[in-house]
Amino acid sequence: MHKIGAIGILIILGFILDTIAVFTTGWIEVSVVAIKNYYYGISPFQSGSKPTWFNVASWLMFISFILALVQILAFLHALSRIRNCGCSHSIRHSFNLITSISAIISIFIFVAFILTAANLKSFLGYADASLGYSSFIALAAAILIIIAGGLSQHVRHFDCC
Repeated sequence: MHKIGAIGILIILGFILDTIAVFTTGWIEVSVVAIKNYYYGISPFQSGSKPTWFNVASWLMFISFILALVQILAFLHALSRIRNCGCSHSIRHSFNLITSISAIISIFIFVAFILTAANLKSFLGYADASLGYSSFIALAAAILIIIAGGLSQHVRHFDCC
């Protein structure tokens, strides 16, 4: 039961970090003047004013946020079934779903990060653009979600027979 609690904590922490990454404005930091920095975020979404690659990264992060909500619901479903029936063979599908969603979320976050990092110098023509704090928060969320997915697969394979 401790492993299942750890999965829940990792999913919730990953969701919180993913939410912070999506809804804060620190994806790209631009130094225009030596003493003034500007930050650009993926929210609110404005497709006309940003490059195409940034729009794709934005949509990937929005989808990862929605999938994180689905992952929480899948975990709550698995948790309620475990509390009622124990960790039986029939609950393995819920853990497979959690693992699959973890993989998709992590891939989307990594692709959004790579798109942002690779195209940073071309962002709106600024030469002094760098990755901001939100992109690194998103990476931390992806790492936590990967660990939750791996632990979910471990519980599915070894604990739910």
